[in-house]
Amino acid sequence: STAASTGAIPSGVGISMKLTVPGDVSITGSINTSNVSFPVNQGTRDNFNLLGNPYTSYINSAAFTTTNTTVLTEETIWLWDGTQYVTYNAVSPIEIAPAQGFFVEASTNNTVLYSTSNRSHQNTDTFMRQTPKTSFELFVENDASKKSTKVFYVANKTTGFDNGYDSKIFSGVKEDFTIYTELLENNKGKKLAIQTLPNTNLETMVIPIGLTTEAGKELTFSVSSKNLPEGMDVYLEDRIANTFTNLSQGNYKITVKNTSKSTGQFYIHTTSKKLENIPTTQELQNVSIYRSTNNTLTVAGLQTDKTSVNVYSILGKKVISTELKSTGSHVIQLPKTAVGVYIVELRSSLGKISKKIILE
Repeated sequence: STAASTGAIPSGVGISMKLTVPGDVSITGSINTSNVSFPVNQGTRDNFNLLGNPYTSYINSAAFTTTNTTVLTEETIWLWDGTQYVTYNAVSPIEIAPAQGFFVEASTNNTVLYSTSNRSHQNTDTFMRQTPKTSFELFVENDASKKSTKVFYVANKTTGFDNGYDSKIFSGVKEDFTIYTELLENNKGKKLAIQTLPNTNLETMVIPIGLTTEAGKELTFSVSSKNLPEGMDVYLEDRIANTFTNLSQGNYKITVKNTSKSTGQFYIHTTSKKLENIPTTQELQNVSIYRSTNNTLTVAGLQTDKTSVNVYSILGKKVISTELKSTGSHVIQLPKTAVGVYIVELRSSLGKISKKIILE
């Protein structure tokens, strides 16, 4: 298109626009005063769809995703803030401004509904004004960029996946530098920009931190917390350096030796204990094992550089045996076995764990 281009804009579509110089763009037509439907589709590369607010009023992001939950992989929107894609869900919603574009991820080829009941009236495009929730935001910064991941603590939420409260990072574009968390239970490798946990027993929950970064980069970790119980601090555990750092009192700097694309090195603890005086303990309990596709198995969060993996049928027959020779995350190609239940056994110097998986 050029500056002289004109044409109709379908209600509900998202449009990417780049001007050669700053200037005004005119949008004319009749105001939408009724519900609007717009198609979303699954693609060949990914399932993200660019949408746009068709109203001259704001729409609440959480209300919109709840209305359309059956056609979305999760109740989440991703919005470009000028420098990066920011994640919003029910625990961290936004009022989407008139004509604002945003991404959703389609779970099916269907239509989304912009309902007039989702509209709201705001003076500025800001977060909803609510009593601050118990939360923290973990930041990591290199010499060129600063990224973050958020954790909220809310009553009646779980350590597994809570739709609308646990949201992955935007993966529609490739990122060489990211930080995220993974689920504490039933982890399937979702790289979360926002994770919501129960607001009880905070000291017992250890949160896996994932990092994508090139080798040789100097990184600085920091934290901003809100409404944590009095006396409770946020600690970053580094299981390769065998250290705990109280991020509530200062930053943690490290130069990463190897390229990272997974969890296994860093974990967050929220506690009133003085962890600096407690030796770190490596263990297998934080290792995640899950079926990534029908014929691949992912093992994430390894902290030792030599781990054996054996996969057995439910009748005890060994169908695969391999050795993993580095920390982090590994994808194992399984043989084309019959559908059914299989037992995955991991052995390392830290001990042994087993997990049941189902091949469909």
